[in-house]
Amino acid sequence: MAEIIAEGHTAVFALRGIQSADSDLNYIANQGQAGFSEAVSRLERINALPKPPSDGEVLVSSFVAGLLTGDPISGAMAGGAIGNDADQKRNAVAVEVQGLLAAVDKADAAHMMLPKIAENYAATPSAGTNRFVVDINESWGGFGPNDWFCINNSGPALEDCTIQVQLTGSTGQVRKNVHFIRHWPANTWMYARYEPGQEILGRQAGKMTVTEIQKADVTVWSPQFTTSLTYTYHGAEKDKDIAERCSKMSFTGRYQPFQKGILWNTQRGCYFTLDGFPHTPKCRADVTFKNGTQSKGWYWEFDYWKAGDEKYFGTNEGQLAFDPDAPTPLT
Repeated sequence: MAEIIAEGHTAVFALRGIQSADSDLNYIANQGQAGFSEAVSRLERINALPKPPSDGEVLVSSFVAGLLTGDPISGAMAGGAIGNDADQKRNAVAVEVQGLLAAVDKADAAHMMLPKIAENYAATPSAGTNRFVVDINESWGGFGPNDWFCINNSGPALEDCTIQVQLTGSTGQVRKNVHFIRHWPANTWMYARYEPGQEILGRQAGKMTVTEIQKADVTVWSPQFTTSLTYTYHGAEKDKDIAERCSKMSFTGRYQPFQKGILWNTQRGCYFTLDGFPHTPKCRADVTFKNGTQSKGWYWEFDYWKAGDEKYFGTNEGQLAFDPDAPTPLT
């Protein structure tokens, strides 16, 4: 907590040190300073408050750390002992957390105003250029929970770059993120982590991305070069990312032959275990049994398949009348 508070104070010092002839820039710096100052004060008060007993104390500490580090914390204000004293302590912390969230939003809003300043000092926009290459890696399955924005400067070095990235999701939701790069070397990739946020006291906090990214509208301003471009992620680009991740997927399997029993028979089927992959979201598995010219297949749908989990692919009585003569493939 001390390190988090110290980092907040450092941001306040940096913003306080901005003294420009540009009144708009001073306004943005003052708004950012006010937001960070309030956030630091709220953090200090949260740190000083008596915490709810039992798991409530752990959860409050985890929430505060997660708010500024981006770690996904669920149910941050849940738990704690039952009783008036615990409720009062929890409510006191909740009041400060609400104020903290509002302060963070204020600092974020000030940050979003930077492009207005950047436009005043940027070069004349250039259209139809391939100077920048954009790539997005969206969280999927066991790869996440953050999305990543990547951009490459394939031309000469740039100074004092402001980058605005506007993401559009599958439901039309829009999120803008703004980045500043003091020195951007030639032929260099830059990376930004976009966090999914978390539900805190009935509101979404720290969300920097959208659900199912469709596209990114990107504008780069700098005194040396300025341009805009649109990167389409949904479709071929997203399929490419998922295919690359799935290339690491492997399976181990075993066949279950037909066995006649006294009360019932064990039908033909097989078991497969997922390896080399954290987990898949909703998926479909197709299994085909083959013997010479004979071939018969079925598919199964799963909401979730975790690495190390063995799943059974079985047939009903009379559905499969032969044993396979080769290893059974799974796709």
